[in-house]
Amino acid sequence: DIAACLRRVDEVQRLRPGHAGAQQLHREADERQRQAAAAEAALIEKRQREARQAQDSSAVAREAAAEAAAPRYAPEQWRLGERAVAEAKAALDRDDTAAALAFFGDAELLYADAAQAAIDARTREDHQVDGMLSDAERLLAAGETEPCLARLRELLALRPGDPRAEQLRREAERTRHEVEVDETVWGGGARTALG
Repeated sequence: DIAACLRRVDEVQRLRPGHAGAQQLHREADERQRQAAAAEAALIEKRQREARQAQDSSAVAREAAAEAAAPRYAPEQWRLGERAVAEAKAALDRDDTAAALAFFGDAELLYADAAQAAIDARTREDHQVDGMLSDAERLLAAGETEPCLARLRELLALRPGDPRAEQLRREAERTRHEVEVDETVWGGGARTALG
């Protein structure tokens, strides 16, 4: 313990002022104290650098999760990632770099999980949308415009603004309108009979 050594040297110097050995020990202890302080400062700087790198990595993972629509498709994992980042930033504020590193590492993993869960959910939704669109196309081809439109309303509730569904909805509404006009003008089926 350098501090204890310095106290002993100071005691010796009080009892025997100018003692060469005590002065040499005092210089050596001072030098060791400076080296220890420099090593501690370097370690702190290294941990802070690692914490910044971990923060950057978690930010990249967060961006990837956001691009995968994790807030919509994997909201729980997203929330946990956000909470881990908040905890990491709080740890940095109190100069607890070890805790910050751990929380940023957790956040990165949580965001990666959120991104994968979102991709999986989106893939399942894509298959569901494709199936619903096929159903609607089949119904329209069979001339069943009302069931077709009902299926498209379900699809558009699931995926608002889907361009394929919107296009098919316009076609179904145009077909329904043509049928209504035919029924009004021709009394239902008369136009078909006339050719």
